[in-house]
Amino acid sequence: MQASPRVWMPRVLLLLGLLSVPLLHAATLTPTPTPILTRRAPALPTELPALAFTNPFVAGVTYRTNPPGLQDILGFPAATRAASCAEILRCLQTWTNAAPDRCRLVEYARSHENRPLHLLFISSPDNLRRLDEIQSNLERIADPRQGTPAEIKALIDHTPAVAWLAATIHGDETEGSDALLVVSHHLLASTQDSVAQLLERLVVVVDPVMNPDGRDRFLKMIDEHRGTAPNVDDQSLLHTGYWPWGRGNHYLFDLNRDWLFAVHPETRGRMREVARWNPVLFVDAHGMGSQETHLFSPSREPINPHLPAHRKLWGDRFGIEQARAFDQQGLLFYNGEWAEEWYPGYSDSWASYRGAVGILYEQARIAADGVRRPEGRILSYRESVGHHVVGALANLESTARHAPEMLADLRAA
Repeated sequence: MQASPRVWMPRVLLLLGLLSVPLLHAATLTPTPTPILTRRAPALPTELPALAFTNPFVAGVTYRTNPPGLQDILGFPAATRAASCAEILRCLQTWTNAAPDRCRLVEYARSHENRPLHLLFISSPDNLRRLDEIQSNLERIADPRQGTPAEIKALIDHTPAVAWLAATIHGDETEGSDALLVVSHHLLASTQDSVAQLLERLVVVVDPVMNPDGRDRFLKMIDEHRGTAPNVDDQSLLHTGYWPWGRGNHYLFDLNRDWLFAVHPETRGRMREVARWNPVLFVDAHGMGSQETHLFSPSREPINPHLPAHRKLWGDRFGIEQARAFDQQGLLFYNGEWAEEWYPGYSDSWASYRGAVGILYEQARIAADGVRRPEGRILSYRESVGHHVVGALANLESTARHAPEMLADLRAA
């Protein structure tokens, strides 16, 4: 009796499948070059270099014991790991209680997960005492409907400018927040005459965590994947995280696109305060690929033609002065590439439309420990934080030096 196709056809297909297995297996085992290997150093050290970056964030500075330093508050050396939102708030509250004549803490919004967002105002004791008057003066200077030219000139001559430092609008780009803790302590505790003079000319507004929900979500991922030994492979989950990562807020929305729409409470609170204080400088600190270096403004084209005319002048000047600060320390950086100023809904560009000098930072992002670089050395988290510190202090010095001119341009914008 002849077998029906229903019987013999499956057997033939099974036999053909078995015959093809060795061929498929051989193809699977054939080595293929992987592009990621091309960016590794040809000869790597046999031992892991020390992850500790021991250089001081600011060389040759003596600090007061009051307010206390970051290690005294947090229990670990500054920027050896990313501080949580609760730890950052502990620092801000401790400093406000210890030095109320030099700083003031303001809660300006709550995130979707009910985390508070704060601004830390840092300035000289005299400026802090008349902070409300300064805010009112800046409002008059920025409003072309108010005041005669002589009145406005008198206000500019006697009113400190506001410099706004903001970080971590993308929650998994963590270094900026830790850098602003270092900068805040430096401004509050340094005994340098230059710092005292800077705070006479400026009110520094520190917005340390623009996206607290995303930051704490990402720090949870770091804790989940941390091992007993340092992990310097930037492809690991320790450094990359997993979906939904930490970039967005509670609703996974990119808050650095929300300035145009003002959908989320973090953005609405921040826009209200920027409008109240009219800063002449707005720094927006980000992170990028860990095999990069450091990028800062000015950007490349396209540049929106509706930006105030003075924006390019100051952007170029600040870029030169920040580059000089990086060169003095032998740090790698670049600017004028890939970052554009066309979309008006980024943090720095939105502030620029209000007359500020908006500056973007992008630092090679290190989630924890450190990352092995193409040249074979380890870029540690603390060193990565230090690059943000250098840029922020350089920008503050530039703002203090040019404050009257920048206030005049704020008026003209």
